[in-house]
Amino acid sequence: MNHFAAMQNEAALLPLGGALAARNPRDWIPSAQALPQDGQSVEFVLEYRDIAMRGIFSGSVFRTRWSRYEPAAICEWRYVESMFA
Repeated sequence: MNHFAAMQNEAALLPLGGALAARNPRDWIPSAQALPQDGQSVEFVLEYRDIAMRGIFSGSVFRTRWSRYEPAAICEWRYVESMFA
């Protein structure tokens, strides 16, 4: 992988200051409550983790550049502006 691609991957992981409670809870939606629209850019947090990842919701799964996650593995998510804007 070239350096530019590695930096993009690193930028896709968004530290939340180590504590999920420090975030504005009104921005985040529990995945058990609702899922994003297909093709929507999102940040999402895996169960038992405290780092948000950025990706899209497509084909009924949360996708990053290198992986995909079923909604059952996601505790919460929020809408973000397009990653490609």
